Amino acid sequence: MLLNVMLLSIKGDLQVFINDYGVPVVAAFLILAVGSGIVKNMDLLVDKDGSGSRREGIMNVVWIVGYVIVAIAVLAAVGSLIANIKMTI
Repeated sequence: MLLNVMLLSIKGDLQVFINDYGVPVVAAFLILAVGSGIVKNMDLLVDKDGSGSRREGIMNVVWIVGYVIVAIAVLAAVGSLIANIKMTI
């Protein structure tokens, strides 16, 4: 009985930690990743020399945004799995 109460307390603490610290930190990193990807590809997006590199720059940014969307989906799935853990003895 005491072990069950301890496990539920650990689960609650883990959920609070993820919600209070994990999600905002990961979201900040993802926003920074998109921003740095756009800055990194700025020369391609602007196409200063007229070489037709705008499409390549747009595709690079699309890939970065796609990776960010996948990372958000994985983060949501992990949070959902942790929330749905049933601890019984």
